[in-house]
Amino acid sequence: MTTPETQLLILSMRRMDLVNECEKLRLGSLAKGLYAIIMLAHTRRGPVCVRCALLRLNVAQFWLAPIERNAAEVVWMRAAYSMLLGAGPEIHGQDEVARDFAVS
Repeated sequence: MTTPETQLLILSMRRMDLVNECEKLRLGSLAKGLYAIIMLAHTRRGPVCVRCALLRLNVAQFWLAPIERNAAEVVWMRAAYSMLLGAGPEIHGQDEVARDFAVS
């Protein structure tokens, strides 16, 4: 059974063209930190990590943070990847709707 969060992640991965509607997808949780949930997705192209920024941070107090921060992380990772000649995470997709991104 898929959860609503899993369904949202699958939709995000479809927008990133990482999976199609007919594809069997294996998902596993890697981490739920203060700022994001990181999932491991086994796709037809191979494994990728999908980072989903949390709007409400995982702390005791009610604390919101803009999920647009993921876009800045993608810019930084792409710059670092190109400057370090591929040493580091490679961006495989970015979802402007959910503000998620996929790396390996």
